[in-house]
This record gives sequence, C-alpha cells and structure tokens, in this order.
Amino acid sequence: MTLAIVGAVAAQFFLPRDAGVSAKSPRTPTASVENAKPDSPPVSAPAGELTKLSSALEQACRDDITLDQDYEPIYSGSYAEWQSTVADQLADSSSPEHLHLAALMASEPAQRLELITRAVDAAPAEPFILWSAVRLCRGHADTGCPLDDWLDRLTLADSENSLVWSQLAMHRHQGGDKAAALDALRRGASSTSANSYWIDTVMLSAQSLAAATNLSFLQRVNLGFGISAAQVPAYGDLANTCTAEASDPAWAFTCIDFGRQLELEARSELGNAFGLVLQQRGFEALGDAEAADKARERQNARRQRMQDAREVQVENAFLLISASPSLFEAYLERIRSEGEIAGAISFNKDLRAFREQRPDLACY
Repeated sequence: MTLAIVGAVAAQFFLPRDAGVSAKSPRTPTASVENAKPDSPPVSAPAGELTKLSSALEQACRDDITLDQDYEPIYSGSYAEWQSTVADQLADSSSPEHLHLAALMASEPAQRLELITRAVDAAPAEPFILWSAVRLCRGHADTGCPLDDWLDRLTLADSENSLVWSQLAMHRHQGGDKAAALDALRRGASSTSANSYWIDTVMLSAQSLAAATNLSFLQRVNLGFGISAAQVPAYGDLANTCTAEASDPAWAFTCIDFGRQLELEARSELGNAFGLVLQQRGFEALGDAEAADKARERQNARRQRMQDAREVQVENAFLLISASPSLFEAYLERIRSEGEIAGAISFNKDLRAFREQRPDLACY
C-alpha cells in the first residue's frame, strides 16, 4: 500500500476540493464511508453532544492547533520499507493492540499470520482482533491458520454483527456447504449491527503508532485512515456468491434481506452502497423490476447525500479534527451514532454554528 493509493481512497468530506495527495506528503485522507439510516435526514446533535463538542473545541484552542502547518515527509525511502520497519518495532511488544497493528502493517503473509496469532493468544475473546484474524486467515487459508476456530470465537464474541456472519457464510460456501452458508447469511440479515471495524482500525493506528514512531497525532490519524482503507471487508466475495446463487429464490430473498440490513445498519458508505447493490441484483433475479428500480433510486439518493456533505464542509474541518485528540474522539462518536454521511453533515453544521457563536475561539 502506498500513500498514493491511500489518497485515492481517502475520505470525501474533509479533503479540500483542490487538494492533491503527494506520495511523500500525506494530506488529510478519510476512510471509505458508510451511511446510517438512509431515509432519515441528518439532524443536529443533541445538547449533550454539543456540550462535548464545545469542550473539545475549547481544548483544541488551548492546545494552540495550527491549521496552516506545512506537511513534511514522515519517512525516508519507500513507504513499504518504512511500514515494514514500524511493523517490526511493534512486533517486539507484548501488547495485543501493538501486535494487532503490526499484523495489519506487515507485508508478508506468514508474518501477518504469526503476529495476529500472537495477538489472539494475548486477547482470545477480543472481537476486533478476531475479526482481523479471520480476514487475514481467509486470505491465506493454505498456511494452516485455524480459521474454523477463529470463526467460532468471532461469532460468539460479536454475534449481532452481520458482517461476521457473512464471513462465516463465505467460508461455508467455499467449502461446498451451501445450506450452512445460507443459514449463516440469514443470521446476518437479522443482526442488529454491521460493523466493519474501520473506525476501530483508525483509532488503533492513531494510538499504537505512538509506541513505534515520533509522528504527531495528525500524522498518525492520517496514516490510520490509509491502513483502515486497506482492510475493507470482502464484499466482492459475497456479491459474487449472491449472483451465482440468485436462480434459487431462497438465496435471492436472503441476499436481499442481507442487503437491506447493510443499508440500514452499516456505518460506512461502502457498506451502504453494497447493501443496495445486493438488493438491486436480488430483485432483478426475481423479476421484480419495480423493487429493483427503487433500490437504484436509493442508490442515487445516497450519492446525492455525499454531495450534500461536501457542500456543508467547513474549511479546514478535518485538519482541525484530526489534529486534536479530543475533537477527533467527538467526531468518531458522531459517526458511530449517526453513520458517516449524516455524521459528517451534522458535525460540520455544528462546527459552523460554533464558529459563529464563539468568535473568541479564533483557532478554528
């Protein structure tokens, strides 16, 4: 992964419209985005959230956040070499968090699996670590990694996460057990969340990189978004499976239900968009053109919401947010509660309102 790739998948809402991304001078990328409840317009945060945001802004100003800072290269040589060096430094730790991030940053499959195995051994019931272990193992199952064991632990530790069940469904389908795969996908469709752990990955990076680098919080967040963007769930596997099995109405209806669950519960734009794709394809396979058209219309509305988010963007918003740990935490809490598009819109609106109401907070 290079910073050029990171820039290509960087977030849409806080990157200035005329900003470029240099391979050696990272700007302000954001992660792939997932939306919250698609039919609910974004609203301003409740009073408690606004109080928290006000406190975070005041703290940022006390910390003398500089918005016009000049970005310098954060490493010499290639990014891959720097990333490998950092992974090796983190690998010397006994902390499951450090080992986890080292596994995500390591370039060789064998090293990745060795590191994530150590992380699982150190925290055997931690859902986030098990999620990464399953993802890494599924990509390199020929290494003998204990995929079935890790999947069993993950479905117990994070049983209401639809994306966990989709991992199990794809594993069962690839093993030839279509009935078990369909059962797992049905369980996912009835789940109450759809967590791809992208927010957790950003925070893991921002916190753990401090142990192996002298990067600023802003730089660690910047890199965290790139690391997170490289850990996208295997949506393509599920799409291909649903398409291949669409002639069976049981599969078509289940994939539609799973897609609707993602549309409503995912917190990334990618997950929301993928859920709509699953619904559209399923309805087309069933010959329901009207329902397929409605899914297509909601997809277009989703794209419009992304444009709306850009229109309310506050100048330097992401730079301010990612330079201040307190503000960044407040922003991520908003994303968790509202979804990325709605959260970005409401957060920017609140920043704008505070700028008007609190001219004494001149730092932003």
